[in-house]
Amino acid sequence: TPACELHLRHKNGAGVDVFSSHAYVHVPGRPPELFCLDVDISSRKAAEERARYLALYDALTGLPNRRLLRDRLEQVLSGNLRTNQCAAVLQLDLDHFKTLNDSQGHVAGDQLLVEVARRLQASVQADDTVARLGGDEFVILLAGGSAEAAITAERLIAAVQTPFRYHDSPVVVGASTGIASYPEHGRDPSSVMSAADLALYR
Repeated sequence: TPACELHLRHKNGAGVDVFSSHAYVHVPGRPPELFCLDVDISSRKAAEERARYLALYDALTGLPNRRLLRDRLEQVLSGNLRTNQCAAVLQLDLDHFKTLNDSQGHVAGDQLLVEVARRLQASVQADDTVARLGGDEFVILLAGGSAEAAITAERLIAAVQTPFRYHDSPVVVGASTGIASYPEHGRDPSSVMSAADLALYR
C-alpha cells in the first residue's frame, strides 16, 4: 500500500492528521503481516492551513485582503459583463488615524481597526465584500450594483463616526470615501480600483 496522508480519529475522539506508511511482510510458513507506521503531522497541517488563510485574509481583522478582494472583483465583473449589470467599489479611509495611533498607541489603533471592520461588515449586504488593504484602508465591493452606492457610503461613514470606547473613554474618528462604478469608471479590476482611490483623494 503506498504511503499517504490520512485523517484519523485519536483514541480521545479528536481528529488527527497523520502520514501513514505500510509494510507488507510475508515470511514463508507464517501468516502474512501488515505493519503500519503513522506519524502525527497535525502541527504541519495547521501551519499550512494558517499560511493559506493569511494568503487571502487580513491577520488582524479577519477580512479578505487585497488578493482575495481582487479575485472576487474579477468574478463580479466577469459575471456582470455577461448579464450587463453594474457593480461598485467603495474605498474608505479613516480620518486622522495616524494621529490616534501615535497618541493612543498601536494597541488602541488595532482595537479600533477590528471594531471598524465589524461595523463595516454589519452595514452591508451579505453578498458584498468588505476587505482591508492595510493600515486604515478598507474597500467595499458592492456586488449587487451601484445604484445605492452613495447611500451605502453614508451609512458606512455614520457607522464609523459612532464613538468607540477605549479604557472607558470615547474615541471619535471620521471616514472619507471614494466610489467607482463598473462599467462607468473602468472595465477591469485595476481601473475600477484606481478610480475609487482617485475619488477618495478628491
